[in-house]
Amino acid sequence: MQASATTSSTDYSDQPSAALEWLSRAGYAAKGVVYATVGVLTLSALYGLFGGGSGGLTGTRGAVRAIAEQPFGNILLVLLIIGLAGYVVWRFTQGIKDTEGKGTDTSGWMQRIGFMISGVVYASLTLYAINLAGWFQSGSGSSGSSKQELTARLMSYDAGIWAVGVAGAVFIGLGLYQFYRAYSEKFKESWKTNEMSADRLRFAERFAKFGISARAITLLLIGGLLVRAALQADPSDAQGLGYALQSLRDESYGMFLLTAIGLGLLCYGLYCFVNARYRTVNI
Repeated sequence: MQASATTSSTDYSDQPSAALEWLSRAGYAAKGVVYATVGVLTLSALYGLFGGGSGGLTGTRGAVRAIAEQPFGNILLVLLIIGLAGYVVWRFTQGIKDTEGKGTDTSGWMQRIGFMISGVVYASLTLYAINLAGWFQSGSGSSGSSKQELTARLMSYDAGIWAVGVAGAVFIGLGLYQFYRAYSEKFKESWKTNEMSADRLRFAERFAKFGISARAITLLLIGGLLVRAALQADPSDAQGLGYALQSLRDESYGMFLLTAIGLGLLCYGLYCFVNARYRTVNI
C-alpha cells in the first residue's frame, strides 16, 4: 500500500511537466501548419496553383484565415488555437524558467527575452485566430489596417519612431542569426537524433537549412521595412510578412525570390513538424 501511494504521488507530480511537453509539441505542430500554409499560398498566388490566382500574397494571419475557410474550418481553427496557445505558453516558459540553459548574463537574458517576444507575437496570432472563430468580437477591422493605425499612432511620437527603428534592427539581427543557425546546423542540437534513422536525419537537415534560410530572408525583409518606415516617418511601410512578400513582387528578381521563399517557408513548416516530434523539451 505504501509503495502504491508513492507511485501515485510521483505520477501526480509529473503531470505538469507532461502537460507542458504536450503543449510545446502541439505548438510546434501548429506553427508548422501556419508556415507551410504561407508557403503554399505564396506558390498558389504566383502560379495559380490549387485554384489560386495572381492575387495578393499573405502572411501568417492570412494563412490562419485560409485555414478557417477550409471544409471543417471551425474544427481546424480550434485545433490551431490550442496549438498556438501551447506555443505561447512554451515560449514564455523558455524565457522565464530558462529551460534552454541560456544563463543570466547579458547574452543569456537577450536570448530569453527573445523567447518571450516570440511568445507575444504568437499570442497576437492566437488572439487573431480566436477572433476569427467568433469567440470574442473585437470589431477592429482588418489586421493590416489596425496594425497600420497602431504603428501610425506610435510614430506620432519621436520615441515611437525610435522604437520602430529599433524593432527593425532587432528583426534584422534575428534574420542574420537564423542564417547562422541554418549553416552552422545549430538547430540539430535540440533534436533527439538518436531516435532518427540516417536517411530521415539527412532529409530533415536539408529542408531545415532551406526553411530556416527562407525564414531568415523574411525577417530581414520585415526588419528593412521597419527601418525604412522609421527613417522616412512613414507608418505604411511598417507591416508584417504579407506586406514584405508583396514588396518583392514588382522587382526584376521578385518571381524567382518569391518562389524560393514560398518553397522555403513550406520547408520551414516541415522543420517545425520535426521539432514537434523530435525536439528535446527541457522542463
